[in-house]
Amino acid sequence: MRAQARGEVKRLTGCKAALMRDLIAAKRRELADVCAQAHMAVPPLPPLPADDADGDAAAICSQVGRPTTSCFGPASRPDA
Repeated sequence: MRAQARGEVKRLTGCKAALMRDLIAAKRRELADVCAQAHMAVPPLPPLPADDADGDAAAICSQVGRPTTSCFGPASRPDA
């Protein structure tokens, strides 16, 4: 029973990793479209995670927030 549960957890983790890779790719396409409409260069982004057998969802999830913070930096107030 435990082996079956572990196998299911591993399968679901792989599915989650695949969905996260798809989400990251979709957001990159959206960013490229927005930059093109604004006549801006697309900022450099880290490479997409590799499609591995383990489907390391934690590593993929950790990269999701990184591009926005490195592109935009801290917010500043115009009146400050």
